[in-house]
Amino acid sequence: MATNPLVFLTALPDGRTQMHTFYKFEQVGDSLPLHAHSFFHDCKVIEGSVIVFDDTGMSIKVTTGQIVGFKAGRQHGIKAAEAGTMIVNTIEPGQG
Repeated sequence: MATNPLVFLTALPDGRTQMHTFYKFEQVGDSLPLHAHSFFHDCKVIEGSVIVFDDTGMSIKVTTGQIVGFKAGRQHGIKAAEAGTMIVNTIEPGQG
Protein backbone atom coordinates (compact mmCIF):
# COMPACT_ATOMS: atom_id res chain seq x y z
CA MET A 1 0.00 0.00 0.00
CA ALA A 2 1.15 3.56 -0.59
CA THR A 3 2.40 5.43 2.47
CA ASN A 4 0.42 8.14 4.19
CA PRO A 5 -0.76 10.59 1.54
CA LEU A 6 -0.14 14.31 1.84
CA VAL A 7 -3.01 16.55 0.78
CA PHE A 8 -2.51 20.12 -0.43
CA LEU A 9 -5.10 22.64 -1.54
CA THR A 10 -4.35 25.28 -4.15
CA ALA A 11 -6.35 28.50 -4.28
CA LEU A 12 -7.03 29.35 -7.92
CA PRO A 13 -7.31 32.96 -9.18
CA ASP A 14 -11.09 32.57 -9.60
CA GLY A 15 -11.51 31.64 -5.91
CA ARG A 16 -12.03 27.92 -6.44
CA THR A 17 -9.83 25.31 -4.76
CA GLN A 18 -7.93 22.47 -6.44
CA MET A 19 -6.94 19.41 -4.36
CA HIS A 20 -3.65 17.51 -4.78
CA THR A 21 -2.96 14.20 -3.02
CA PHE A 22 0.66 12.99 -3.02
CA TYR A 23 1.55 9.31 -2.52
CA LYS A 24 4.91 7.59 -2.16
CA PHE A 25 5.28 3.89 -2.96
CA GLU A 26 8.25 2.56 -0.98
CA GLN A 27 8.48 -0.84 -2.68
CA VAL A 28 7.81 -2.31 -6.11
CA GLY A 29 4.27 -3.69 -6.04
CA ASP A 30 2.94 -1.23 -3.43
CA SER A 31 -0.44 -0.11 -4.70
CA LEU A 32 -3.70 1.72 -4.48
CA PRO A 33 -6.12 -1.18 -5.06
CA LEU A 34 -8.90 -1.22 -7.64
CA HIS A 35 -11.46 1.49 -6.82
CA ALA A 36 -13.66 4.16 -8.44
CA HIS A 37 -14.72 7.74 -7.68
CA SER A 38 -17.78 9.83 -8.48
CA PHE A 39 -15.49 12.45 -10.06
CA PHE A 40 -12.74 12.75 -12.70
CA HIS A 41 -9.15 12.99 -11.51
CA ASP A 42 -5.73 12.84 -13.07
CA CYS A 43 -2.55 11.21 -11.83
CA LYS A 44 0.94 12.50 -12.58
CA VAL A 45 4.07 10.44 -11.89
CA ILE A 46 6.57 12.74 -10.17
CA GLU A 47 9.34 10.17 -9.82
CA GLY A 48 9.65 6.53 -10.90
CA SER A 49 6.90 4.63 -12.69
CA VAL A 50 3.58 2.91 -12.08
CA ILE A 51 1.33 0.39 -13.74
CA VAL A 52 -2.21 1.73 -14.04
CA PHE A 53 -4.85 -0.98 -14.41
CA ASP A 54 -8.62 -1.35 -14.58
CA ASP A 55 -11.28 -3.99 -14.06
CA THR A 56 -11.21 -5.07 -17.73
CA GLY A 57 -7.60 -6.25 -17.57
CA MET A 58 -6.19 -3.19 -19.36
CA SER A 59 -2.88 -1.91 -17.97
CA ILE A 60 -0.35 0.70 -19.01
CA LYS A 61 3.01 1.84 -17.67
CA VAL A 62 3.16 5.53 -16.75
CA THR A 63 6.61 7.06 -16.16
CA THR A 64 8.09 10.24 -14.67
CA GLY A 65 6.37 13.34 -16.03
CA GLN A 66 3.47 11.47 -17.65
CA ILE A 67 -0.17 12.05 -16.71
CA VAL A 68 -3.15 9.71 -16.96
CA GLY A 69 -6.79 10.66 -16.33
CA PHE A 70 -9.59 8.61 -14.79
CA LYS A 71 -13.21 9.23 -15.74
CA ALA A 72 -15.83 9.33 -13.02
CA GLY A 73 -17.08 5.84 -12.19
CA ARG A 74 -14.20 4.03 -13.90
CA GLN A 75 -12.60 1.27 -11.83
CA HIS A 76 -8.83 1.77 -11.63
CA GLY A 77 -5.78 0.93 -9.54
CA ILE A 78 -2.18 2.07 -9.42
CA LYS A 79 0.83 -0.16 -8.69
CA ALA A 80 4.47 0.90 -8.26
CA ALA A 81 6.83 -0.43 -10.93
CA GLU A 82 9.85 1.08 -9.13
CA ALA A 83 10.72 1.49 -5.45
CA GLY A 84 10.42 5.08 -4.25
CA THR A 85 7.85 6.08 -6.90
CA MET A 86 5.90 9.26 -6.16
CA ILE A 87 2.60 10.35 -7.73
CA VAL A 88 0.16 13.21 -7.31
CA ASN A 89 -3.57 12.89 -7.94
CA THR A 90 -5.34 16.15 -8.79
CA ILE A 91 -9.05 16.82 -8.41
CA GLU A 92 -10.44 19.87 -10.14
CA PRO A 93 -12.74 22.32 -8.29
CA GLY A 94 -16.27 21.07 -7.85
CA GLN A 95 -15.31 17.47 -8.53
CA GLY A 96 -15.00 15.79 -5.15
